[in-house]
Amino acid sequence: MASTGKTEHYRLNRWALSDQILMEDFNADNETLDAALHALSDSLVQRAGALQSAIGSGGHTCRLIHGSYVGSGENKTLSCPFYPVAVYLTEARESGVNHSSVLLRGVTLASAYSTAKVHPVWGECSVAFDYYTDEGDTYYYLVLGYSD
Repeated sequence: MASTGKTEHYRLNRWALSDQILMEDFNADNETLDAALHALSDSLVQRAGALQSAIGSGGHTCRLIHGSYVGSGENKTLSCPFYPVAVYLTEARESGVNHSSVLLRGVTLASAYSTAKVHPVWGECSVAFDYYTDEGDTYYYLVLGYSD
């Protein structure tokens, strides 16, 4: 008997103790994962190509700003004097366990680590987000974009 359970999003096999584990189940899961990763890779390559075309082309000048801020517990907005297309965020923790994220314009969700999600909101000269905001923690950022 194949697995009696399936994962929510990709319908991968989840076995109960009473299930017989079959090689066919593993092979089917590997094919599903391979197809999903390939589609994700293609999507990211297309988005990166669009960003690369936009930055430095058509009379645009590549710009960047960097800095730090201390979290207030509220959503954070980074303002810049140009059109932002990518943001790198990281935290500074004394424990040495730091989480980082790359936010890309056009991508509505980024992951700080396996369970934390960042939801960026892009403006003409800003980006706002709902993570990397813990009160009293220090965060560092690098914003990449372009201007005319």
